[in-house]
Amino acid sequence: MGVIIGAATTVSFSSGHATQVSWTINPNVQRAYVLGQWGPYEPAQIKSPTETMNVTVYTPGPTYSTEPTDECVLANQIAASVSPAGCGSGSDGPSSTNWYVNSYSCSKGDPRQPGSESWSLQQYVTLGDAGVRLPTYVLRGISEGSATGEEAVGVVAPKAGVVFEGTADSGTTGSVSAGQIGRSDNQFTGVISQVGGSTCGTGDIVSSSCSIPYTPLYID
Repeated sequence: MGVIIGAATTVSFSSGHATQVSWTINPNVQRAYVLGQWGPYEPAQIKSPTETMNVTVYTPGPTYSTEPTDECVLANQIAASVSPAGCGSGSDGPSSTNWYVNSYSCSKGDPRQPGSESWSLQQYVTLGDAGVRLPTYVLRGISEGSATGEEAVGVVAPKAGVVFEGTADSGTTGSVSAGQIGRSDNQFTGVISQVGGSTCGTGDIVSSSCSIPYTPLYID
């Protein structure tokens, strides 16, 4: 077991000032079985390991294009790395330095406090296993999401850190509890072409989220 010292750990993520980071590697083993055997049939097993990292930064964070890929090329990636101040085994940081963004969210619930952006990142890795094959291409599909707290949204919601592709669909959302002050907001949903770089400032209350899908292709 390793112990990581937060005050001395550094995160490189564009110009972002990180407040929290976590990472993990999932071997993603798909085991196969045959009749007459209790254990898995190893020659037919498939391994597709992925490395993930989640980082939260104060606004504004970096920007990232979420335009879908329309040809057989790798989707764009974003640079991020961690140097943990660790004691003991198991305190190494993630091995990847370039990542695909799986999801993004921006939140600023108190007009007096700074906003924050949360980034969920993923990369395909081999774990040093010669039997693992990396994708030939990683294609990005259409990204969709929502934003609240903007007074008017055409194609850009800069305070919430998202850019809509075309005019966003509009609605409203609100809630209140007994004995408390509630809130009602305009809500915009649609296809998103860019995330990050929130410009929210003092007095703003905003939120947004975006889900970004990918399809790995394995071509000879």
